[in-house]
Amino acid sequence: MLALIRYNGNSLKILSPVSGKIEETNSALENNPDLIKDDPYQLGWIYSVKPANWKADTGSYYLAEDATSWAISELDRFKDFLAVSA
Repeated sequence: MLALIRYNGNSLKILSPVSGKIEETNSALENNPDLIKDDPYQLGWIYSVKPANWKADTGSYYLAEDATSWAISELDRFKDFLAVSA
């Protein structure tokens, strides 16, 4: 597990897509945790990970339309989590 987000009594586990070593953590989240939901791709990143075995870890990843479907499903799951927690 990469992270556990708790919000209004609910929890959401975030799994790491690769194995490896955490190189850096985003200390800005300590003072402003809302960055995760407000700007997840720029200022709201959680960790920088140095992959241990990139090829093995990514060998079963979804590609093309499957990746798009998975991403949409995960985004819906996260939105549902936030809606129920609000």
